[in-house]
Amino acid sequence: MSNHSYYENAPIILSILQFRFAPLENLNVNEVKKLASVIKKNFPDVEEKYSQGILINNNQDQTNISLDEKKFEGVQISSKDKKDVFVITRDKFTFQSKNKYLGWESFTENIKLFWDAFSNTHNIEQLNGISLRYVNKFDLPLGLKDFKKYFTTYMEDKKNDFSITNYQFRFSSIDKENNLIVNIGHSLEKATSENIPYIFDLDILKNDFIINNSKSVWEEFEKIREKKNQVFNQSITEETINLIR
Repeated sequence: MSNHSYYENAPIILSILQFRFAPLENLNVNEVKKLASVIKKNFPDVEEKYSQGILINNNQDQTNISLDEKKFEGVQISSKDKKDVFVITRDKFTFQSKNKYLGWESFTENIKLFWDAFSNTHNIEQLNGISLRYVNKFDLPLGLKDFKKYFTTYMEDKKNDFSITNYQFRFSSIDKENNLIVNIGHSLEKATSENIPYIFDLDILKNDFIINNSKSVWEEFEKIREKKNQVFNQSITEETINLIR
């Protein structure tokens, strides 16, 4: 049975898809920039990313602070509005989007094009893992005290008369059948003048070797997607669904 429910007002504010692989001996920046031409129309901005540490040297007289050498971390490729971003490092290929979620096919269209070009050029035959993460934001009504009206997992205190104004909790579960790790986060944010922001974070990982061909990889992503939808739909109530229909 499919769990692919469609919600007109999907609450997703951040979507992340990631491939992980053995570190590349040489991540060729110019080659990556050239490969990015397959998505250049939608992702025109390409920049190199560097990290730089701080060195602290303590001696009897004084403490000397200096900057370490810059280290090349990877390449970032962004859309014009900077809301869709690819980040490529020696061992990860990540796509994240802050744009309105328009469905799986739309979300993965550019990923498939770029990943195929990148992985074929760099001879990536096997993956160490893949993951999907969706951060959802619900605008709950002001004055709400009973969170089980909207979520099947929640925090409450029945012995005290004070109201809970904010909280965070996170837990994990294992899907043994599909070898998935499911990380679930709940966060009640500070109320605004209009509503109570509630963050529901789903991060699902497969940490296993996967043969890198289109059929195998996207079949595994489909299993993760099915699990994500199952957990999402089982975690909310009919009242929550009414907010996002």
